[in-house]
Amino acid sequence: MVEKLAKFGWRAEAIILMGPGDKKTQFFLVARETEAEVEAAVRRMPGIYPEDQVIVRASLSQWSIEATNLLVDEVRLYVPS
Repeated sequence: MVEKLAKFGWRAEAIILMGPGDKKTQFFLVARETEAEVEAAVRRMPGIYPEDQVIVRASLSQWSIEATNLLVDEVRLYVPS
């Protein structure tokens, strides 16, 4: 089975409330077409709760999709450099 690269991709982040005054940020690469679909996909990830903030930052260029090997329907944690 050949896995296909995504046609669309986005960078997103989730600001996770850990406790009073304590937050953690997780970063994601998301292969979805619209910002609404990106937010919904991140919200379905384990450890993301309704009170957490999800921010869709930027769409990815085709070069970035190829460089990260982002696959169709993938939602991936990543560490920004």
